[in-house]
Amino acid sequence: MLDGLPLSDIPRARVRKGVTSIPQDPLIYRGTVRFNTDPHSIHSDEDIISALKEVNIWGVLNERGGLDADMDTVGLSRGEQQLFCLSRAILAKPRVLILDEVTSSVDRAQEDKIVEMLYRNFEGTTILMVVHHLRMVRNFDKILVLSEGEIVEWEHPDTLMMVNSMFRRLLFTQEAADEAADETE
Repeated sequence: MLDGLPLSDIPRARVRKGVTSIPQDPLIYRGTVRFNTDPHSIHSDEDIISALKEVNIWGVLNERGGLDADMDTVGLSRGEQQLFCLSRAILAKPRVLILDEVTSSVDRAQEDKIVEMLYRNFEGTTILMVVHHLRMVRNFDKILVLSEGEIVEWEHPDTLMMVNSMFRRLLFTQEAADEAADETE
């Protein structure tokens, strides 16, 4: 369903336009920062810079040549590439945003900033997010838990926290491991 209509009743071009996906391995095109952020030349430079600032990547890009810099020479880390792709999604304003481990290459502080940015910029957007850091999804509307390729839970996180759910067990295990790692640092 998209906008209350079955996907089969909606032209594919409309579905594609309404969905933005950011894979675990970020997609970066050959060309300039401007082209990579706005491949269809729809947005103003001010809008592009604003989106890049929103994901905290503009400072790095500006130092390396700004909007006219060639992406092949900018030398972004994988985490920076993921942030860059998020700026593209901000400009696209999709109805559905699919994020596959978008925080896999960033630290915990940056992960928290990304979650805050998602809430600020994608209100009213359906977000499907594949995560391994479960604390990120505590405020989501629904959580789908997979085990061996099968859906084992599909519920609001608060509901899953009140019962002996797989989500609750995984979250507590992960939090204990994070605390142990913090103590050894």
